[in-house]
Amino acid sequence: MSEQYLFTDNDLDLTLDDLSRRDYRFRKWKTATIKIADELQKSGYDDKATILSGCASQLIFKQQEKSLKLLKTHFCKHRICPLCAWRKRLVWLQKLHISLNTIQNLYKEKRLKFKLIFLTLSQKNCRIDDLNKEINKMSKAWDRFVDDNLAKTPFYPKIFPSDGYFRALEVTNKLINYEVWCNVHYHVLIVAPQDYAKNKFVTHPEWVKAWRKAMQLDYDPTAHVKFIKFGQQSEVLKYLVKPLNYDLWIEETLRMYKDELHTIPNRTSHYHSLLFGMIQQLKHCRQFSTSGLIRRYMPRSSPEEHEDYINIKKLQIAEGGKKDGLPNLKFVWNDNNYYLNTFW
Repeated sequence: MSEQYLFTDNDLDLTLDDLSRRDYRFRKWKTATIKIADELQKSGYDDKATILSGCASQLIFKQQEKSLKLLKTHFCKHRICPLCAWRKRLVWLQKLHISLNTIQNLYKEKRLKFKLIFLTLSQKNCRIDDLNKEINKMSKAWDRFVDDNLAKTPFYPKIFPSDGYFRALEVTNKLINYEVWCNVHYHVLIVAPQDYAKNKFVTHPEWVKAWRKAMQLDYDPTAHVKFIKFGQQSEVLKYLVKPLNYDLWIEETLRMYKDELHTIPNRTSHYHSLLFGMIQQLKHCRQFSTSGLIRRYMPRSSPEEHEDYINIKKLQIAEGGKKDGLPNLKFVWNDNNYYLNTFW
């Protein structure tokens, strides 16, 4: 919105998309959340369905000169809510960016540079019923992986640098032989000194060997490692679980088993197994972890307290819109879209 707009009652049929094109993502992710809530309700999980369907049902924005700024809403913060996952990712991405900017400035003051290493660690798939055990196993293995391979000096005695890391957990899923299987993996952003691996490059087999030892496996797991440039750190910020879209799940099932459709059991039951399995298995798991310089210079506020991830218990309606001569806008979810409800 590039200029002041005087609203009247005739504008109450306007949608959020009409006033701010960049905020179409609210509608996109809210729609995905509603679909999950519908499936939960069909299966008798009315309480969880109510929680998800009520997520961000009302949005209050302050008008700025060229955009809208979210002032107040209520996020359900459920693990499988696509809308909350999207907002949480944005918050942590900004926090990581602030931390890396601070580290970069500190290095510049000392006339030094640093490298960013993007590391992905994974292993064989597990059944969805074993997902929580696999996540806990990986968490303990990660501690061993860091302790055993931590570089204590600027020289090269170990493969893991000590300047800090940001670790993100991601869980993907697929249907294998009519069963839901999951793959758990870590995406890790590592801050390393400029001279790290200068004299001896850390080879791929070395990373694989180190992760195999930490996981206590009898086979070689998966490890991908590469250097990335400053500004590409968004690669490490993944969703804990990709949005559990029912339509996409059915489409993928049909694509994988197109030659044997008559033998596929109830596809909806597979989706419900995935949905309820994720709800149960992802309890108390930690999605993000930080260490070293990244943790030291990352903003201390929790995502819920961040200006873009509003906690309605602590926030009052701001009057900035009135002072600027621009009214605050309230949008309400109705008929698969956000419609302008009131302004003041």
